Amino acid sequence: MSVADVALTPIQRGLGFSFAHYSVKSILVFLRVVSDSTTTMPMLILDSDSVADLKLKIQTVCNEFRVTRQRLVFCGRELARNASRARDYGVTDNSVLHLVLKKLCDPLLVTVVTACGKVFDFHVDRRRDVGYLKKRISKEGSKGFLDVDEQEIFFRGERLDDNRVLGGICGDGNSVIHLLLKKTVKDFLLEPLILNPAVKLPQVIEDMIDRTVDGLKKGNLPVRSAEGTGGTYLMQDSSGLKYVSVFKPMDEEPMAVNNPQQLPLSSDGQGLKRGTRVGEGAIREVAAYLLDHPKNGPGSQVMGFAGVPPTAMVRSFHKVYNNPKGVDSCSTKDAKVGSLQINLTPYQIGSMMCRETVNKDSVIEEIVREAHNSVLPASNEATFLEAVSMAMERRLDELTK
Repeated sequence: MSVADVALTPIQRGLGFSFAHYSVKSILVFLRVVSDSTTTMPMLILDSDSVADLKLKIQTVCNEFRVTRQRLVFCGRELARNASRARDYGVTDNSVLHLVLKKLCDPLLVTVVTACGKVFDFHVDRRRDVGYLKKRISKEGSKGFLDVDEQEIFFRGERLDDNRVLGGICGDGNSVIHLLLKKTVKDFLLEPLILNPAVKLPQVIEDMIDRTVDGLKKGNLPVRSAEGTGGTYLMQDSSGLKYVSVFKPMDEEPMAVNNPQQLPLSSDGQGLKRGTRVGEGAIREVAAYLLDHPKNGPGSQVMGFAGVPPTAMVRSFHKVYNNPKGVDSCSTKDAKVGSLQINLTPYQIGSMMCRETVNKDSVIEEIVREAHNSVLPASNEATFLEAVSMAMERRLDELTK
């Protein structure tokens, strides 16, 4: 329907008013569409009509002029308050109202092709950006789409940034663009293993996990310890200068299937020590931490009565871990389950277990500190114990003098 057709509609079939006989409470106004200033449309409205009523009558005349698209202007002033009457804005007989139509949303058909060949269509406003499209994609959980952080979107071989406007991607003005969706390949995975969503992790545990993840994000690899009978990995912080935690996978415990120390595989499930089961070491460490804390919960303090460091069960993946059969990519199915424990230096352990009073160090604590200061950082346990022995001998020599 053209604007010229609309101009005749109110008289012939639109509102059913007759210009020859109308009530004294009626007002004859003229509506001029801004997009076509040469066409004026006469309309009869009631003296009591509100702005909302006027817009609804315009929509009744021409369905293309939806209420949500209309802006009415009289004498340079917009009739913005829908509840107000038209006459409150000074509209009287023979007044000319200008109708400004808001621009319709410019839809864009986006065809998303996943790396495995599945094709899906999304209708989005071309003024939206790639970040918005990723959120739309992540909401399609039933279609097996990925989380926002796992998505990489490509157009003609170019990886698109999140702030890229969709309408500007296709320069030829085409209303359809084809995007390739790929999964971001991560080098690592580390997350707490939570069986009960209602349980909140202690803050010290969350901090430990966050600092460990920060180190992995910086590319600081887990360092496998050469000591011990199982797989033990020292996890670095973001600076790479400090070990913040220790990860012990269940499948790398002594006599487990992926044990890196070449110990024989247990034939009956019994662990290296009598009365233990293969793969239960991580569970015992977490249980020891929980039992070592007061009844008001493990989050009440960092160290319990026996000084068991904060420990949590986690799921983690990294190519550094011992995987004789190899792994292709980071995924939950290839992740290892094990214990993650705050890494404590021998000096910290001595400080916890041997402090004589709150404000005064004991002789044993002083010996531990002296030994700690005499060895190089990241020295092994044997070197530290030798330093402790030498420090104790010096103290004994002083006592015998």
